[in-house]
Amino acid sequence: MDFERLPNGQTSSPSTFGLHFSRFLRKLFYQLVQDDIIYEAEDIVYWNTKYQTSLGRDEVKFEKQKGKKYTIKYFISTKNNSVNVVTTSPETIFGDVALAVHPDNKRYHNLIGQKAIIPIVNRTIPIIADARVDMFANNGIIRITPAHDLFSLQIAKDHKLPVDHFAIDQDGCFTKHAGDFDGKKVDEFMGNILQNLDDIDNMVSVENCDYEVPMCKKTGEKLQVMCLVQRFLHVEKAKEKLSLSIDN
Repeated sequence: MDFERLPNGQTSSPSTFGLHFSRFLRKLFYQLVQDDIIYEAEDIVYWNTKYQTSLGRDEVKFEKQKGKKYTIKYFISTKNNSVNVVTTSPETIFGDVALAVHPDNKRYHNLIGQKAIIPIVNRTIPIIADARVDMFANNGIIRITPAHDLFSLQIAKDHKLPVDHFAIDQDGCFTKHAGDFDGKKVDEFMGNILQNLDDIDNMVSVENCDYEVPMCKKTGEKLQVMCLVQRFLHVEKAKEKLSLSIDN
């Protein structure tokens, strides 16, 4: 890209954002929105709760850390039955909108269409069938938590489930969906969640595991995975549009 051909590029002024250049940017931004090159959408972003900003994927590094893998019992609402669900993020169970199994998994076939109960808050959610669920990993049943997980978001959209059911807000606190933990800092009350699950006999097992944690490259802050409405850029479409704008 030849930046000398941009408006104000021929001047000797050290200022990048002169009046003409600002007008050019506003006009260009408006046109990109009109052409659906810049668009708004609900999508997964990496949110820095300390600095209150979302980060692009190139600003995020994934660190391997020692953690825990929890097996949590979800009771079925219609009968004296339960399923064991494996997770590394029990703090987000309050954002669950469904449990999902593979449609060919005979072990859970009779549960499809029934309701499961989220521990602690006792909210019911559907058990759905989706062919993207791995029948052999993690007991063959997964949580669908679209506000905090990309794979869940894709499944939730396809099944027309709510995608804005947040367990954790942008300040790193539990939301109203967490019941009595509403407004409490996740980092400070994580232990209380685990103890509560154990006290009500919903904690089946805890195992050591390695998993990747999203971290801010610049600050080293642990990032929260969240589904937020953001502006996104269709990169390939933008290349052609920007080249034409500069040439003209």
